[in-house]
Amino acid sequence: DRWCARPVLQRIHRASLGVLRREIEPRPMEAYARFALEWQHVTRRAPLVDVLEKLEGYPLPIEAWRDIVGPRVAEFRELEEAVRAGDIVAAGLRPGWFCWFARGRGGLFLPEPAELGRGAQALLEYLHAQGGATLLEIRRETELGLAAVNTALAELFWAGKITCDALREIEKLGRPRRAAREAEPERQVLRDPLARPTRREAVARFRQAFRRLPGWEGRWTLVRRRAVGEETRREELARVALTRYGVLAREWWRHEEPPAPWSAIYPVLERMEWRGELRRGHFVEGLAGMQFCLPEAVEKLRAVGRTGEVTLNACDPANPYGPEAVRRRPGNRVVLRDGALATDTNH
Repeated sequence: DRWCARPVLQRIHRASLGVLRREIEPRPMEAYARFALEWQHVTRRAPLVDVLEKLEGYPLPIEAWRDIVGPRVAEFRELEEAVRAGDIVAAGLRPGWFCWFARGRGGLFLPEPAELGRGAQALLEYLHAQGGATLLEIRRETELGLAAVNTALAELFWAGKITCDALREIEKLGRPRRAAREAEPERQVLRDPLARPTRREAVARFRQAFRRLPGWEGRWTLVRRRAVGEETRREELARVALTRYGVLAREWWRHEEPPAPWSAIYPVLERMEWRGELRRGHFVEGLAGMQFCLPEAVEKLRAVGRTGEVTLNACDPANPYGPEAVRRRPGNRVVLRDGALATDTNH
């Protein structure tokens, strides 16, 4: 057996890390962009499990998520089947934005509980008691009117409270206004003949509410959140981001509007470096502060080849260019020529 004083061992370890950092040769942003396209399976389709591993917890715009996922998978049917089976859960982060995660991992990504409207609270209590229900069952077994059901489903989904096993139903959800959330949720029972609306008005109201219904085929269930300690949560979030980007920098962390600030994640990344799980240094030019890289990503970044011309949605995580170059909105696209930002279409 060999023995070593702890301070001496720490000095040796720090010296070793210093040598590794000095070996790093920063690569231009164009090289990282080419790396990201390959690392995140944009230029070459991959098995669904690999694609979802890179996208887990990432905020996807509801109106453009198919543009982002489409180049990565052969067809959407396999993804829809995984959601229907419950292996993958789709849940809202904020109005208009949602994410995927493996079952049981929602506590890592979902927002803190928010105050709910009366209709949403009534529907949440019903689902707690029922365990899950189709839209037909909700209509039959609750006192919520059509408009109240529309609003409650949307409010609960965007708050990360419920999910549906049919992706197409989620795509139909609206974004409830505050007045709609606070409106009377119960069905209106017309008792006063003098207050009865005309037949035309009644039919128009029904048709308007019916058109806004998310659909009848999916089953709505609660999103179960396992309790996760804050330190464990930060480490898992760091691992998810490293898996997604390969090279993690503050700029890309902030693109996601994550549940933990960079200042809280940085110490976690430092400890992972000390354990030899990643490397720290300046891997990509033009970024502020230190970056962290997975060991297997270092050599791939150095050896990345040409990718030709690729068009991305501006919200795609494989787009490394920040808002100063292109606004990250669902309607915007970027064209990369061998990783260089050739043009963008801003709206």
